[in-house]
Amino acid sequence: MRHSFYVILICCLLGGCFFRVWSSSYSSSDYEHLSKAEEYTRQAKYDEAITEYQQHIEFRLSRPRPEWENPHFYKLMIGDLQLQKGDAATALKSFEEAEKAGIDRALVADRYRSIASWHEKNGRYSEAIQVLQKYRDRDDLLFDAMMDRLARTLSKVEESPKKKAAATPTSTPR
Repeated sequence: MRHSFYVILICCLLGGCFFRVWSSSYSSSDYEHLSKAEEYTRQAKYDEAITEYQQHIEFRLSRPRPEWENPHFYKLMIGDLQLQKGDAATALKSFEEAEKAGIDRALVADRYRSIASWHEKNGRYSEAIQVLQKYRDRDDLLFDAMMDRLARTLSKVEESPKKKAAATPTSTPR
């Protein structure tokens, strides 16, 4: 009984020391920009959120950090916000930058598909297909399935006016 008490006491003391060392290496100011970015995002203040994410990236890149941490991850968040604002071209550039900076291909592939979906929602089927063709090698199975669906939709849209035009006389007989 007494032995387990000492084991628990030692674990608590070591845990407290670990927490103090860990918390001293990360202060709340390290994540000030990130917190602001998340708050601005919740408030739908996208430009302010983008600025804060960019500042967070710069701040994290200027500091020693764990080897696994890649601050360029937040370029995905920036791209998401740019797409939310309706700026697909700029969002695409942000996603490309994230990929070049070593962000996981699967995460970036999802964002490329979100760009294609945005184009689809806005009736820009050709642009959606172009995005999927350009980045197809990131996930050919999903991209091909989406391209096939978009191509069928595009064909229907393009055929629709032709059928109406063929059914409607262009001139009235005299």
